[in-house]
Amino acid sequence: MYPAPRGHIVRYAHSRMFVASDNILWFSSPFSYNWFDIHEDYLYFPERIRAVMPTEGGMWIAADKLYYLAGRDPSKAQLSEKENVKAVEGSDVKIVGAYVFIQNTPIGYKWLITTDKGIYVCYNDGITLNMTEKNVTFPPADIGTATFVQEGGINRYVSLIKPKGDNNNMAVGDQVTATIIRNGVVLEE
Repeated sequence: MYPAPRGHIVRYAHSRMFVASDNILWFSSPFSYNWFDIHEDYLYFPERIRAVMPTEGGMWIAADKLYYLAGRDPSKAQLSEKENVKAVEGSDVKIVGAYVFIQNTPIGYKWLITTDKGIYVCYNDGITLNMTEKNVTFPPADIGTATFVQEGGINRYVSLIKPKGDNNNMAVGDQVTATIIRNGVVLEE
């Protein structure tokens, strides 16, 4: 057994620690969050892992596509491709299930994630739904960030992405006003 490998995404789920390191998803021994069998306890993906999103019955993994790992034990779980989309790394947000309620979909918490084909809701049991495919076109992007905001009784998923080859321009959304404060000093408004 070895200590946790270095990685860019770390998640806790199903009594294990998961560490994404480029295109490998390592998982710890159950209830032993710093014990990794690096020779056997991992899943390999064709491209860099962009998101790891645990659910009650499995786990969503975004790499070259959006995958669902069905089951709570990753060494015995079934991995399947669900959507041929490229997720934006950093845009995944876990939300309470009641915030996105659609009939005939699984209950429990959900994940929202921005992809090159729109904003997806990732449910338990490997069910996804594209919420924006007919309304918004997204530019290709590798990195971004997101948050979920509740204000005045309205739920909002806010995702900021950096389009490929574009250093300063906004691509989707309304006018944005920002104040940059560094060490208590206002730099820009």
